[in-house]
Amino acid sequence: MVFDDIGDGPDPPARLATISRQVDGLLSAEPWRLSDSELDELIERVCRLTGRVAAVRGLLFVEAQDRGFAIRQGATDLAGWLRERLQLTTRDARRQVTLARDTTACTATGAALAAGTVTVEHATVA
Repeated sequence: MVFDDIGDGPDPPARLATISRQVDGLLSAEPWRLSDSELDELIERVCRLTGRVAAVRGLLFVEAQDRGFAIRQGATDLAGWLRERLQLTTRDARRQVTLARDTTACTATGAALAAGTVTVEHATVA
């Protein structure tokens, strides 16, 4: 499935394509033109947005686990599939799966992450 060149429809692939185009715009911007206050605001908002994206990722990971998705794809588990598919270290793949499971089980943390009130780093317990 390709997520590029999809309209702005209500389905998740179209929404992801829209977000991707917006990120492309941010990447092509010239940060040196920003005032200090604009730079401050953008840094904070991007960090909080990263948490919100992690919340979406967590929902998808939990759904994939519930469905047995990784096993059907030939992997031993979701962390193994992520490791192979995204070329992650074993530790990073496991950390992402654990974060997804924990923030779904702890609804207050998951809701705070989704709202952008906390960052991924806040939600991760060492």
